[in-house]
Amino acid sequence: MNQINCVSVDKAGHTKNSTCCNLRCVHLQSDRKNCGLCGFVCRYNKVCCGGVCVHLQSDRRNCGLCGFVCPYNKVCCGGVCVNVATDVNHCGLCHNVCGQGLACLYSMCDYA
Repeated sequence: MNQINCVSVDKAGHTKNSTCCNLRCVHLQSDRKNCGLCGFVCRYNKVCCGGVCVHLQSDRRNCGLCGFVCPYNKVCCGGVCVNVATDVNHCGLCHNVCGQGLACLYSMCDYA
């Protein structure tokens, strides 16, 4: 595909650097239909963050929105950073809910 640098203007009238793909200015860092390079389309459940297709619901480095990184002891479950070692709604893994009144310790429901 033909790729050259161009300058586009956003809705507020600000000039932004972009790339021309098929005679159209696009932003390769955020365009789902041109992610990272012209014509590279992110699948239906992914978005383009920094030129890479990611799943905001489960990507630790893009949890819920592009660039939001979960702390080292947490994982991304449904777009929210959680600690699967202690979270009763995500015990051991995402969406593993402990029964009523049970605690989540060491990633196990009702550890005793």
